Amino acid sequence: MPETVLHLHPGMPEASLRPMRERYDLIEHSRAGAESDPLPQADRIRGVVTIGVIGIDRVLIDRLPNLGIIACYGSGYERIDVAAAREPGELRALRDELRDRFGAPPKPVENLLELQRGRIELGALGARAVEFRGERLSATPLELDAAAVGRLRERIPEAVYESPIKTLSLRVPDDPAARLAAVLRLAQETAGALAEPIAA
Repeated sequence: MPETVLHLHPGMPEASLRPMRERYDLIEHSRAGAESDPLPQADRIRGVVTIGVIGIDRVLIDRLPNLGIIACYGSGYERIDVAAAREPGELRALRDELRDRFGAPPKPVENLLELQRGRIELGALGARAVEFRGERLSATPLELDAAAVGRLRERIPEAVYESPIKTLSLRVPDDPAARLAAVLRLAQETAGALAEPIAA
C-alpha cells in the first residue's frame, strides 16, 4: 500500500503532481490548518507537500501523529517585495542578498529585478508611475522639452510624448519578455535623450 501524502499547494502544475500520484496516495487539501477542517486519514499521512507562501503551521502538524517529512517547494521568492527597492543601491543590495541566501535567482525573479531597475531609472528622471495599460507602457510625469522629445524620437520612433499630461508612452506586445525589454529601453533611451545634445 502506498504511503499517504497531504498536498497543500493548489497551484502546482499537473505535470508536477502526476509523479506524486503514481507513487503516493495523494490527498489534496487547501485549508488543512484550522482544527475545524475535516482531514481524512490524518493518522495515515506520512508526508506533507506545500509551498513557502502557504507553509504549514503547528495546528496542522499536531493533527498528523505519523508525519515524517515536510517538502516545501519554492525558496521564499514569492514573499519578496521587489517594488520596495526605490534606489539603485537598494536594488543591488536586494539582488546580493538573494544571491547570498538562495544562489543565482531563477529567470522570473531576475526579470522582476530588471523590471524594477527600469522603473527606478525612469523614477530618477522624474516618473512617479511606470505602468502597462492594455497595449501601452507609460511613464509619468516626465518633463521633456521639444529638443529632448526630438532626440528621443530619433532613438525610439514609436515613442509618444503628451506634453499636457507629461506622459511618455510606447506600444508594447503582450509578451512578458518584450515588455521587460521595452521598460529597460525606454529608461535607457529617455536618459540618453535628456543628457545628449543633437549631434552636429
